[in-house]
Amino acid sequence: MTARLRPTWVPRLARSYRRPGGPWDVPTLDALISAHGGEVVDGDTRLSASQADALVATVAGGLKERGVRHGDAVAWQMPNSLAAAVLTRACWRIGAVAAPVLHSFGSADVGGGRGAFAPPQVVDLNPHPK
Repeated sequence: MTARLRPTWVPRLARSYRRPGGPWDVPTLDALISAHGGEVVDGDTRLSASQADALVATVAGGLKERGVRHGDAVAWQMPNSLAAAVLTRACWRIGAVAAPVLHSFGSADVGGGRGAFAPPQVVDLNPHPK
């Protein structure tokens, strides 16, 4: 028999937060981004909301194929860019934790960061930094 733990104390204001229209009744991050245009711009590259969503879906599917699941951490090291924005949204879409590592960190800092969140995947989209 499996026991299910249930909360025995619920904050007095929790009901108001959970009610329809309450503070926790919000769309997903993808929906919020898309509702505000959703266009992604990186230098000369412009993606419409639908192009960005298609790219995010492709990357999210690739992460899932590599075994990344809800709650897993995905780390990468690259400058802020279109690729970083797409990867962040792909993580959100599958419920993974986006764990970008500052691109200017040295190998000791990167190694320490990787140990802190023990990601199942390290995504290297820029194998030859300048």
